[in-house]
Amino acid sequence: MDYQIHIQKITDLQDELILHYASRDSIALRWLGGDVIEPGIVGSELDFDLEVDDGADGKYDQYFTPDEQLWRVTKKRYDNGDVIWQGFLLPESYNEPWDDPLFYVKFSAVDGLALLKGKYLPEDFYRKEKNVIEFISAALQLTGLEFNIFLDPAIRNHLKKKWHQIIHDGLHYADEDGNVDAYKILDSILKSMQCQLYQANGNWYVEGINKRQLITNEYDVYSISGVYLYTGNQTKNIKQLTYLPTPSINVEAPFKEVKVIHEASELKFPEGVAQEPEVTWDVSPNAQYNFYYSRFWSYNDYRPEVLVADDYLLLANYAQNSSFNPNRKIELKDKPYILKGWRVNITVEVELFFSEEIASPADSLLEKWIDLAKYRISLGNEVLFFNKNSTELSPERLIFDTSGKAEAELTFVAKQNGLLNVEFFEPTNDVIDTKVAAYKLTNLEVENSNQRQNDVYNVSIDENASTTKTIDLEISDDVSALSKCFYLEKIRETTPVNQEVFELDYLDFFTENNYNVFVLSIRDARLLDTNKDQAFYNTNDGNISPGLDFPLYNYEIIYNYLGSELMVLKVLQSETTYFPSRFVVKVQRIKPTTIDRAEWLKWTDDIYKLQQKPYGQIVAEIQQKLYRSKFLRIEATVDKPVKFNDIIRFKYQGEFKYFSISNCEWRPDDNTSTITMIENVYDGASFGNLKPYADAGDDKLLSSTGQSVTVSNAAAFDPDGTIDNIVWQKIAGPSGDVISNGNSLAPTFSNLTGDHYEYELTVTDNAGNTASNVLSIDRLTETSISFQVIPADSSITSSSGYYKETVKYKLIISPDLNLNEAINLFYNIHLDTEVSGTTTASLLIERNGQAFIWKIDVESNNTNPAIAGEKNETGIISYRKGDEIFITLFIEIDEDPQFSFSSYAQSRITFTNYETALGNVSLTGLQAFVEAYKQL
Repeated sequence: MDYQIHIQKITDLQDELILHYASRDSIALRWLGGDVIEPGIVGSELDFDLEVDDGADGKYDQYFTPDEQLWRVTKKRYDNGDVIWQGFLLPESYNEPWDDPLFYVKFSAVDGLALLKGKYLPEDFYRKEKNVIEFISAALQLTGLEFNIFLDPAIRNHLKKKWHQIIHDGLHYADEDGNVDAYKILDSILKSMQCQLYQANGNWYVEGINKRQLITNEYDVYSISGVYLYTGNQTKNIKQLTYLPTPSINVEAPFKEVKVIHEASELKFPEGVAQEPEVTWDVSPNAQYNFYYSRFWSYNDYRPEVLVADDYLLLANYAQNSSFNPNRKIELKDKPYILKGWRVNITVEVELFFSEEIASPADSLLEKWIDLAKYRISLGNEVLFFNKNSTELSPERLIFDTSGKAEAELTFVAKQNGLLNVEFFEPTNDVIDTKVAAYKLTNLEVENSNQRQNDVYNVSIDENASTTKTIDLEISDDVSALSKCFYLEKIRETTPVNQEVFELDYLDFFTENNYNVFVLSIRDARLLDTNKDQAFYNTNDGNISPGLDFPLYNYEIIYNYLGSELMVLKVLQSETTYFPSRFVVKVQRIKPTTIDRAEWLKWTDDIYKLQQKPYGQIVAEIQQKLYRSKFLRIEATVDKPVKFNDIIRFKYQGEFKYFSISNCEWRPDDNTSTITMIENVYDGASFGNLKPYADAGDDKLLSSTGQSVTVSNAAAFDPDGTIDNIVWQKIAGPSGDVISNGNSLAPTFSNLTGDHYEYELTVTDNAGNTASNVLSIDRLTETSISFQVIPADSSITSSSGYYKETVKYKLIISPDLNLNEAINLFYNIHLDTEVSGTTTASLLIERNGQAFIWKIDVESNNTNPAIAGEKNETGIISYRKGDEIFITLFIEIDEDPQFSFSSYAQSRITFTNYETALGNVSLTGLQAFVEAYKQL
């Protein structure tokens, strides 16, 4: 087969090719792999020379260039023009002898992958979330080779099957030391995906290391710009070779174990959530006001300021509200995700901001300061802590010291997966003579107290082996999204719904060379600096419709411009189509996600396709399947051209085996190749003979009278053939049962009169290999659970005209539930007071030491005897095994002696219903209620 090498100037590809001659045996095409198939970038290069037959100096110096993408080199088949390989002349790779009538000038061309070192992706890749294919394609575009990308991945998510649906955050590649270059980003992603990238046949190939050994691959095909085109099959060439010298055959031993480590992210709020990170300006002493908008919060009809003096977030009473308004608040913009079972610690620290200096506040004033800073903490839809109307028993209560500082240390164990939200509310001026103008949020921290240092996955392979393979997995799955990870939805994507719009007028304007320079207040400069993706400008151009906003790109905010006190926006005149009359910032909220982050943790080896396991576990199991048994590695020189994606057929010990290429050099002049090839063994077998996979589905529960079960979610798959036989067989349980459709994945088991059965699913593939899995069926028997509310503590304070009572009860479920089971108890709360002086009725519910429901009390302080207070609330308490639930009732009466009739207060809770998924369970004693009641 004959080949040509074309050298073309990229700026004039239509220029007529000039015929040159090369010396014999000078051409070599190399794929720079290794001794084994490992994930990452496999670069390639082409070496050749050009003949000089007249002794002329510098005959080919036109090909000498510092531009690494000026001269494109293409190796093609002569007969049909198919591209075998393409690259660019390596910069400054010109070498010729001197003073010789016939000599050859040596050149090297590379595919551009190694030259990605020191090159960078477009700037928005370091600021935004992109899908994984966008990262790969953006890096490959920098090579200058516009090939399609053929992807056959090692791993897929069970929910999002295509890798252009998997998200990755570019913020991880930007830091104070500069952006990470394209080569490191690409290599990091490929190694984490357990894929190799290489060029062959005019395409970029991204193949899982468990797929390199397949003869036929199913590829998801993308354009060089990352657009999904189609999915299709492609079969590799199978070659049987003649070996020139005797090949060297190595037997590689299995590993003892594989350990995969991913550095676990720490649960935390973003830096700057309470205090803006260190800023870079020298603040003018003449600054007229603070700046508002901290970028970590969403706003609900309320915009706190950041104090220029100390950068703390300040919440003041702008509207002069005398009563609590739950709609005027801030809440976390980027809410951390909590997994069920995490023990979470939260620290809240605030400081009062006084309207006048207070030397030593009296105790009566300190008492009025309690909980002036209102906050609420929720997990999903469940309120965990809320300090409105808190009492001495409330862990979230804020008690201020004489300097106006208060702190709350809060702990809870998550009973569900969900997003953690923190809300702070605008303070009110309803407390007389507190001398408090606002409060500062001085610290807000969160941590997972049972946090693992790392995610570690160990898989044993051969206990008799001596070598352990350790993989530091740079990118994995992570529900917090704080580490480098793969995930299923953009979590920083914004939506214009309920956006906050800031209109900013500039103070002055001048020009500088080709720039427009606008003088701003420090407030407006900071707002534009931290919202560059959401900045616009208005124009008063008479030819433009008023109110039209134009996006503002590529501007720079400069603090203390040229050493002055000016804060400016500097933008190229060409960046603004029309002259701005003012600037607009549209601060958008985070778009709600629709996929539970628990789905991020469900991945599968794409050979077997059916597992749902954490990403690091799948990586460990792929390595286990590759190295669980001994395999052959052969180094040889052969008599045929070999490319990196060929499959080699080799006879050893009387049996034909198949090998994939891990390293290759092809010399087309003499049609020989030097190769390293690895035996195609996976999961202890050669491809074409892999074991199938079987899953009998979820275990089943029978009701007390049920006698039939139909399986609906069993599955079977053969990675290199077909499932030819399916059999279900009972392996445990009494006789008399009947199996229908026992040769399908949806059998029915009937006449089940016993309490426990086990059925084994066995599948056989077309090569005779089998796999099995067991389904258990258990009967739920009638269970009676008793419900009690028993006294736990009480206290009474009584004097003439005054009465205060606290009664604490404990909720008892007996016998206790099984692990992971739950009962939801529905309740009604009745709070009732009648006023002669001051009366209060309230109620607190605590679970495992934490106040998780604090109902607003009914309180009156009025001398009008016609006024009474009453409140009825309903809700649900979810009880799980081991929970301790306490209910505390409060009443307080302070009767005004000027009235002759008596005051009363009543606090009561009644349990009305329940629900459970435990089968036939009855709950007795449900109508129990407890109350505290007193009339003076």
